[in-house]
Amino acid sequence: MPLHHPKHRHHHDEDVLPYHRSDDEAKPRRPYVPSSFPSSPASAASPHRFLLPFAVVCLLLAVASLSFAVSVSRRPVPLQSPPDSVAFRCGRAEDSLRSFLASSGNYSAGDREKVLAVVGVHTELGSAARRAALRATWFPPNPEGVVSLEHGFGLSFRFVIGRTKDKEKMADLQKEVDMYHDFLFIDADEGTKPPEKMLAYFKAAYDMFHAEFYVKADDTIYLRQIDLLLSLQRTDFITGLILVA
Repeated sequence: MPLHHPKHRHHHDEDVLPYHRSDDEAKPRRPYVPSSFPSSPASAASPHRFLLPFAVVCLLLAVASLSFAVSVSRRPVPLQSPPDSVAFRCGRAEDSLRSFLASSGNYSAGDREKVLAVVGVHTELGSAARRAALRATWFPPNPEGVVSLEHGFGLSFRFVIGRTKDKEKMADLQKEVDMYHDFLFIDADEGTKPPEKMLAYFKAAYDMFHAEFYVKADDTIYLRQIDLLLSLQRTDFITGLILVA
């Protein structure tokens, strides 16, 4: 069995292996660079250096808000005077009868008028003949008759009408208003659609009258006041539309 000297075996290994130590020695050595540097004090403190200014700003805002709240709470609240007694007027809506009575000094319009029912007869500017026919039959013919029905039976009758920009038509209507004082002007123009005028009437009637019933009628009907009163005083009917022939 042949014997090999270790030195000879070393040279033999170098000849056989494709990689040997001389390759590492031939390569230039690079300085060691660590993958991550330890945080320096300056970089470590960079996220925290904004905390102090931020805290100061928050403190100033809190102090300013607290000062404002204290100043508002200590500010004296001005006493509001009670509104004038104008229950006969609401916006453009106006009860001509109560306006007339209030101007005479013999009427206090501080509260809404308490009645059983408000009957609003819807009419037009050019329907003076119809209104005259109603006053000659079942509608109260003068302001005294309107007031008498209100105080005696709790029925308040008004002609419901809108306004127009036609000065001539308004002048003719004003003459009729000054004579009878039985109009309820609503907050709507004369050319407004009937459903909108009806809603404007109910709003005005509710704002000016404290009533149990709010009745809408047209100026083409004949209304029996006694039958209406008896129908409203019944207690055995379901609330809804009441038709009186």
